Amino acid sequence: MAYSTLPLAVLIVSAVVSTVNCGLQLQFKSSVDSNWPGLMNNLALTVAIDGDHFRTDENYEPAETSVRFWCGNRNRRELRLVQTDSNDIKVKIDTNKPVMFIIHGWMDNYTSHWVQDTVNDALSFLDVNVCAVDWANLAHYEYSATVDHTPIVSDQATKFIKIMIELGMPPNSITLVGHDMGAHICGQIGHNCNGDVGQIYGLDPAGPLFTTPSGGSLAFRLDKSDAKYVQFIITAKGTAGVSVGEGDENFYVNGGSSPQPNCGSITINTGDAEFAKILLCSHYHAYTLFRLSMNPLLVYPARLCSSWADYNAGRCLFNRMSRTGIYSIKLGGDYYLRTTALAPFIMF
Repeated sequence: MAYSTLPLAVLIVSAVVSTVNCGLQLQFKSSVDSNWPGLMNNLALTVAIDGDHFRTDENYEPAETSVRFWCGNRNRRELRLVQTDSNDIKVKIDTNKPVMFIIHGWMDNYTSHWVQDTVNDALSFLDVNVCAVDWANLAHYEYSATVDHTPIVSDQATKFIKIMIELGMPPNSITLVGHDMGAHICGQIGHNCNGDVGQIYGLDPAGPLFTTPSGGSLAFRLDKSDAKYVQFIITAKGTAGVSVGEGDENFYVNGGSSPQPNCGSITINTGDAEFAKILLCSHYHAYTLFRLSMNPLLVYPARLCSSWADYNAGRCLFNRMSRTGIYSIKLGGDYYLRTTALAPFIMF
């Protein structure tokens, strides 16, 4: 893997993030919930570019311009900025076809490789409108401040979606795809729409502050009440990502934990920088698998099972199977699968 392709353009400020004084791996193992935001900042600090910093001002643009929607379809693949306005939406979006929203996470932006690749693959394999949601102006703050910004994003996206519904698009034709905090923004949007949207795919939804008592409200995080169908793809369980999937179907890739096979291995001697890169690589693996799974020829089969231990012991061999991603059988349950270390990661 080329770590330079990772989309986390991490920014730091010493006034917000303390220097990592002990091994990052040890901090993650021994931490309690209240320490997780600081740990995420330390993780960012460890892989940061020299001289960069978190945004610290709260003088960002109004919500209407801080959250932007870049949309296209097969008739016009180049993404165009679409205003939250019925006239602009009517001109630039074909409301007779379904729409897929793709929402990035913390320290990311809509121009990152995974978002653009997902847009292109969706337009290649699905006859849909695709809208990339750009909330980078709100996403490049330290971890807890960015969490506080997520309702601003979901409120703007909810307005956009409700206009499309008023223009005749059936709620069931709306799909939301989000990575990291973007997954919970999808959940907030779904909650705002009374769970009427068709599908939500949460790609390793962020764990810290979304599953603790202070951030555990179902209105704030993604869960299966937010859409007609909700799928979790979990690849960095209990660290950057959630510990437990709360979707209709939950796919635990290689047990759901870091390190994923394509990201390297962690030993007692693994340094902080390498540990951070491996953990983030695992966190990003969820969106890679989702994107690849849109190609109907690439199948990531998973088996219904109660645990990774039972899966490895062969106790689930006769249980039903499903496909990871949009071609899932959508019958519900927890599924486990293996992937390989090399793209396209399919285990034959």
